[in-house]
Amino acid sequence: MRLFPQQDPYSHIARTYDSVVGPFLRPIRREICKVVLSQGYGSFLDICCGTGEQCEMLARLGLSATGIDLSPAMLATARAKSSGLVCYYEEDASRLHFSEESFDAILISLALHEKAPDVRDAIVREALRVLQKGGMLMIVDYTAPASTCGKLSLAFLSIAEWFAGSEHYAHFRSFMKSGALDALLRKHNLSPMRRSAFHWGATALVLAGKQP
Repeated sequence: MRLFPQQDPYSHIARTYDSVVGPFLRPIRREICKVVLSQGYGSFLDICCGTGEQCEMLARLGLSATGIDLSPAMLATARAKSSGLVCYYEEDASRLHFSEESFDAILISLALHEKAPDVRDAIVREALRVLQKGGMLMIVDYTAPASTCGKLSLAFLSIAEWFAGSEHYAHFRSFMKSGALDALLRKHNLSPMRRSAFHWGATALVLAGKQP
């Protein structure tokens, strides 16, 4: 079942996504590369990979990278700039076709907050299903910052969420009201092994291992 069967909501931003959003994501993407390389992981799955920039970065560093996304427009952009080293699939992140324990490392970056709560939970469960025991699940998403700078940063970022559309923004608001990233981790019994804050604490990269 497609999550947006009528129209691809990313069709109008896919071609400009990297130039507009890329600078905002660059520090996070570099940190992800450092983490994956330092842990010696060989296979990597980017769930909701968008234009594939993170996959391409890791593929150039020698990893076996795979990206999945439901947006044909975003995947068209990813494939157009692809080095040929990354496998891309158009599919529902809550119903992955991969076998259990297929990947060493899995990333879900700034995607869960824009999904309905039941879809959000299904995506996390699927990620854990296809993650190898002893592997690493990496989640990047919004947090509930305590500092004034963090709150101002979140307020600025929320404007972009509003511009993404009413349904997208409603899911974002629901995500924040429920406790944001930390509440999601608790719900799925994920204990962060490492945490890196970005944008004055408005976003965070959390690493949670799957127990052997």
